[in-house]
Amino acid sequence: MKSIAKWAFAVLIAGVILSFPIRGEAAEAVNIYTFEDLKSMKDNPSGDYVLKNDIDCLGEEWVPFDFSGTLDGEGHGLLNLNITEVSEGVRTTYDGNMKTYDTVFSGLFGCIENGTVKNLGLYGINVDVNIEKDCFVGTIAGYMDGGTIDNCIIEGNASLHVKGAMFGVGGIVGFGNGKIVNTKAETTLVNVDLDASTRDEEFLGGAYAAGYIDLDNDDINLKGYVSDHGYVHSGGMVGMYGLYPAGFEYAGYITNVRVSQDSKIFFFEDNTNRRAYCDPVNGEVLNWTYAFSGCSAPDKSIFRNETNDYSKDLYPHGDCGTDEASFTTEVIDGTHETFGYTLHTCPTDGYSYKDSYTLKVHDLGEGEEIIAPTLDSMGLEKKVCKTCGAEVYTSIDKLTPTPTPSPEVKEESREGEDGPTGSSVTFVGSIGSILLIVLLIAAVVITIIAFRVILKSGKKHGRRK
Repeated sequence: MKSIAKWAFAVLIAGVILSFPIRGEAAEAVNIYTFEDLKSMKDNPSGDYVLKNDIDCLGEEWVPFDFSGTLDGEGHGLLNLNITEVSEGVRTTYDGNMKTYDTVFSGLFGCIENGTVKNLGLYGINVDVNIEKDCFVGTIAGYMDGGTIDNCIIEGNASLHVKGAMFGVGGIVGFGNGKIVNTKAETTLVNVDLDASTRDEEFLGGAYAAGYIDLDNDDINLKGYVSDHGYVHSGGMVGMYGLYPAGFEYAGYITNVRVSQDSKIFFFEDNTNRRAYCDPVNGEVLNWTYAFSGCSAPDKSIFRNETNDYSKDLYPHGDCGTDEASFTTEVIDGTHETFGYTLHTCPTDGYSYKDSYTLKVHDLGEGEEIIAPTLDSMGLEKKVCKTCGAEVYTSIDKLTPTPTPSPEVKEESREGEDGPTGSSVTFVGSIGSILLIVLLIAAVVITIIAFRVILKSGKKHGRRK
């Protein structure tokens, strides 16, 4: 009987344990499948995210926000992302004279602080900000503090039209510190100063505009256009290299960075007290506190293209100007491995640019429902390419509400009804809870009976003695 009691007690304990909610493990990374998923990152900007799908962002509105988590693209791309806003965050930047400025930022993220973006492609990204504030823009981030960008690919544009005293444009990041490694950036950068009365500080760089960001094993292909009435600081890699933040002591590095031989910066500096820092590596270096090795860049005479004509701002339109009809157009189709795009070329000078990227082309099999749609939310379906095995996720439309029948129809539908009633369905849905309660009651009853039997048995043995 003692064994029965032990068994009953064990059942009781198990029932009690099962009645409590089970605590989960540490939060796992959140999968991103759609543009709506991407936007929801703003709700938890310190979280970890994994991009599971190529996403075409054409026609969507993206408002940048500050990010301190991890975004792993897993080799996937965001296509045709268009950004015209700045994030809410304001940070302090400073120029070569250590003068400080309250500055706003724009890019995929406004600011990255101790966050990581890796294995991500940005194809056809267009950051185009017009603002009357001190501002820095980049494709991935306008500002970075202690962040890391690793193994990313950028093909796109970043432009800033600004009235301010401190501003800049970077091919990857605008301003800050951290590191950019194993990353390729093919960008067209435009910086236009709209206030001729202010002797501003302007920065532009193929990797970043200004700051103290480490670079290693990066490839830069840059076309830069600067129209400034203050002081120009532009470079194939970095516009101005200097310690940031103030008092920060760290032996940084710029190693194995390659600026393509056809990279150029076109600029004017409408300023009688001219400096005109423009170099294929770093426009201006404030602190030689870094290792520099294994880098390559075009000759300065080819890279630096200065004009003294201040009558019109500089833009990357070539001889064809802004007339789209003057360009020849070629549509490049996507494949299993590459995205498609439209190539526009000016026939007189060879200037070209890409836009209208399209998703990779796959031979998809039958779909598998991953998330069922509801009346309030869309579902998700997975399909696998028969040729290359790539997984492609597509949205399933929300369910359509069933019209409410009239009272007469309801009464007719009740006649001869054999299916389960609403109460029985509710009961079936509660079977799990009922079984658990029954299990607990049974365990308690068995335990009481077992102890009573043991107690009686003990009394009998006592009388025999």
